[in-house]
This record gives sequence, structure tokens and C-alpha cells, in this order.
Amino acid sequence: MRWILLPAFAMSLGWGWRGYIGGGPFGAMIPGAMVVLVLCLLAGFDARRSALAAAFGAVGVGFGGEMTYGQTVGFVRDPQAFGWGLLGLALKGAVWGLLGGAVVGIGFYLASGRRARLALPLAGLVAGSALGWAVVNAPKLVYFSDPADRPREEVWAGLLLGALVLIGLFVARQRDARPVLRFAAAGLVGGWFGFGGGGLWIYLGSRLASAPDWVPWWKLMEFTFGLLFGAALGWAARASRDWMAPAGEIAEEGADWASPGGEVLLWATAAAGLFVASDFIPVRFAWVIVGAGLLALAYGVPRARWWIAIAVTAAAFFLDWYDYVRDEPPFGSTLLGATMTAVAIVAVCTMTLRALRAGRLDARRAFWLLVGWAAVTSWGRVVLLGDYTASSAAEHAGFFLLLGLTALLVPRRPAAE
Repeated sequence: MRWILLPAFAMSLGWGWRGYIGGGPFGAMIPGAMVVLVLCLLAGFDARRSALAAAFGAVGVGFGGEMTYGQTVGFVRDPQAFGWGLLGLALKGAVWGLLGGAVVGIGFYLASGRRARLALPLAGLVAGSALGWAVVNAPKLVYFSDPADRPREEVWAGLLLGALVLIGLFVARQRDARPVLRFAAAGLVGGWFGFGGGGLWIYLGSRLASAPDWVPWWKLMEFTFGLLFGAALGWAARASRDWMAPAGEIAEEGADWASPGGEVLLWATAAAGLFVASDFIPVRFAWVIVGAGLLALAYGVPRARWWIAIAVTAAAFFLDWYDYVRDEPPFGSTLLGATMTAVAIVAVCTMTLRALRAGRLDARRAFWLLVGWAAVTSWGRVVLLGDYTASSAAEHAGFFLLLGLTALLVPRRPAAE
């Protein structure tokens, strides 16, 4: 049961944090990295294999963050539009899970030591996303947002076609890659029921006139999505244990690191730059382009893997958090918020680099580093913004519960040791 429960709790926790300290594709990297890191622990992966798999997990789950779903959730509150809204949530969850699960599976394929040519599948992902968006989403042929009130630009069809092209090209070109289909299918099912089922919390909250205001219905939806998505990926990993076992060597982490100062500034600037640059790519599927580049970088440059998996993830939710609070006093009137964000990003990159140079960064330490940074950011928001509300307390009670359940199940060392 640990193969099911641990990734379920870890991803549910990550998804809850994603809605609190991070949004969009970068925020979705939090549960992606967390669920893959615990699966690496269960599979007994060493540091090198864990770094590669976790980078793919963070980016892969991040892809679904491109989708807009706020207005779709709004439909679920309306009895007349309930069915359409629930279908939209389930469909978007399924697309999220399909693409995220496929990339997680590809990450495990590569982490096992198998070789692959990624250029064509990644190009297919971008091209398929562009085509699906242009044919279905841009003209709003099937539309799950409000066409009259501030209409949102959707991209679910683009990600669906991009995922199918990616999966088809990868499986067709690689030997022994069929278990990637298992991860993709598991993600699809977990995403469908996780997001669709999670939407029922929204409906319940809208129908219970006597429900207290502090019940975090939206957060319950996010917890449910992460719980079922993570459980599905755990099932796929458990069923693929033999296939995930080392089938060959992978590239070593670079031992000849640059000077600490230069390396830290390089990674910190790159992490912040990704967050900013993605806003300037003039297409709806910008993260698909950025993410495809990160996947290619993770596969080809070993020293970039932990940076992508945990440093970029943490830097992104620091930046997203600052984007949320910068208009709040005292942040809007001073450089305090920007300074704190820059210090936090440099600190994350410094800790990552030092652990790498000392040979101490493995799946377990990386997981707890990411959890620690997320917890500090979450609690920092409460303290600095004075978010002392009953709803916030209920959300953090959920965080503490899931954190405790996760901690009980996390192995003290990789299973292979």
C-alpha cells in the first residue's frame, strides 16, 4: 500500500501548496517534483537517477498548469451548468494527467539507463500543442469557460494533441517503452477522477447554505486532485518496478563544479529568468516551449537536473508569491519584497550547490529540502500578510495532516540501500 499511499499524500500536499504559494505551470512543478521524488525513494533510485526523473516529473506535471479552469469551476456552482462544468474539469484533469503521466514515464525510462532520441518527440509536443490550440481552442469550438464575461483563452485541446503526438513518437521510436503508456493512462484516469471528483466539493459548498465560511472548498478540490493523481502514478510505478530497475548507466553528475559564487549566480539568474521569459513568449502554450527546452536540457546536461527539479521549482513559487504580495504594504512601497525574493532564490541555489558539491543530494534530501522551502514560504505568507483567518487555519490544518502522513511513510533511505 505504500506505493499507493505515499505518492498520493505527497502529491496532495504539493497540490495544496501549489494553490497557496504558486500558480500556473511553475506552481504545478511543486507536486510534480514531490511525487516523483518519493517514487524514486520507493524504487531505490540513486542520486543520479533521481535527479533525472525528478526534473522530468516537475516539468511534466507543470505542463498542465497552462490550462485555465477558474470559470469552469464557476459552472459547477450553477445547477443549470453543473454537468458542463464537471465535464470540463474532468476533461482538463484527464489532459493534465495524460501529459504529466507520460513525461513522468519517459523520465523513469531515461533514469533506468535506457537511451532515447528526444528531439522529434519534443518537437511533436510543441507542434501538436500549437495545432490543437489553433483548431479547437482559439476558435472556441468546445469551450469550458464563460464566453460573455471576461472569456478565458483555453489550451486543453492543444495539450491533449501535444500529449498524444509526444507519446506516439516516443513509444514508436524506442524499444521497451510501452510502460510509458501505463503512466500516461494512469495519469489520465487519476486526473479525470481527481479533478472531476474534486469539483464535487465546489458543488457541495455551493448547495450547503448552512456550511461555515471557513470550510476551504477550493482547497479540498485541490487536495482531492493531488490525492488521486498521485495514487494513480504510484500504481503505475508499482506495476512497472521491474521495468524501472537499472538497465544501464546514465551520465555522471559533473564533479568539476564552477566556483560557488559564480555557479549560484548562474542558476539563480536562470531560475528567475525562466519565470519572467515565459511571459514574453507570445503564444498561449508558452510553457510547452519552455518546458520542452528544460526536458532537453535535463537529459543532455546532468548538472542541470537537480537545478530544474528543485531550485527552479522553489524559485518559481518564491517569485509567484512575490507577484501576489508586491501590491501589499510594505512590499508595494519598498524594495523589501524584491530583496527578500532575491535572497530566497540565491539561498535555495546555494543550498542545492553545496549539497551537490558535498555529494549529499539524493532523493530523500531533495524531497525534504523542497518541502521545507514550501512550508517556510507558506507560513511566511501567513505571518507577513497577516492571513490569520479561519479558512487559512483550515487549509494549514490540511497541510499539517498531509505532511504528517507523508512523513510516516517516507523511507529513511532508498529501498536499494
